[in-house]
Amino acid sequence: MTEVVADLLMFAVKYLVKGGRLVYWLPTVTEDYSIDDLPTHPCMELVANCEQAFGQWSRRLITMEKVADWDGEVIKLGPPTGEMNTSKTVPSQAGHFGFRDRYFAFSAVENARRKKELKEAYQAGGREGVAAYMKSLEEKKKVERESMLETGNQ
Repeated sequence: MTEVVADLLMFAVKYLVKGGRLVYWLPTVTEDYSIDDLPTHPCMELVANCEQAFGQWSRRLITMEKVADWDGEVIKLGPPTGEMNTSKTVPSQAGHFGFRDRYFAFSAVENARRKKELKEAYQAGGREGVAAYMKSLEEKKKVERESMLETGNQ
């Protein structure tokens, strides 16, 4: 993922007109994300970084604007510039590093946990136990949705 984002940024540096914007979704692992994960180039400035959280992972809508013409010099991409960059941390790995594998690992762990809980519910109460377990899951989801709506995180 890191290489894709870097290639996308370099494409924008080369072909966008000054004042043009690059906008893309960046999937990240919530606990590992840092503003410094985003590569930048002296010709580009970070304008917006909006998060849509999904629990352990999120996606970010990144908006960068081209602020200078590219002189053709190839340079190493660095941390973001502009008013949006308030962090100076150095993460051990980018929040989008290995995202695909980590995303499916979350799903596998969650599925294994639910399978175990379903088995326990069946052993404890048969079909009624499973029905009660499923009802509690639905109620939990409903509470989470209502909470998200109240806080404005749709």
